[in-house]
Amino acid sequence: FGVLNLSWQAARRPEWASMIVAETAEIRRRIAEAHGVRLRFLIWALIPLALNLTYGSLILVPGGHFNRFFWAVMAGALVNIGLNFLLIPPFSLFGAASATIAAQTVAGLAAYYFSRQIVPLGLLKTLIKPVFISAAALLAFGVVYQFSDLLIGCLVFAAVGAGLILLVERKFILDFAEEVISAR
Repeated sequence: FGVLNLSWQAARRPEWASMIVAETAEIRRRIAEAHGVRLRFLIWALIPLALNLTYGSLILVPGGHFNRFFWAVMAGALVNIGLNFLLIPPFSLFGAASATIAAQTVAGLAAYYFSRQIVPLGLLKTLIKPVFISAAALLAFGVVYQFSDLLIGCLVFAAVGAGLILLVERKFILDFAEEVISAR
């Protein structure tokens, strides 16, 4: 009957819709209980995947540099395989998601590196520090959140992000503070 059967079921048995919602909630609860990890973390793989696809599919492949694109993808695959062996046993799905994010990052950076040899690119230069700082802070959040609550995870995210910004942009921050102080 397929989709047409849904309205018939709902009309015939009014409790049917709430039964489906309850069963779906139970399935989600059992998955979370069995794995203890939420795959929402994996959504962050879309950022490096976008880098990989942008530079690989829009520069390398159309430019006839198939081998370079192959090596970028191969680098990501090797990182994924290696990290899967290391991270899945202790961290289950969270380890697999982390390995995928790392692999997509390596593949994206490799595609960018090869693309930069063909076309002068400056966009990533301005984005690389914020992306890596955000990724490190997010990774710290993900690890802490698995063993703690949301508030502690958010505090760790903020602390790691702020610490890395201070570390990486120390000279800029000091120069800016000096300029503001001397302007008084």
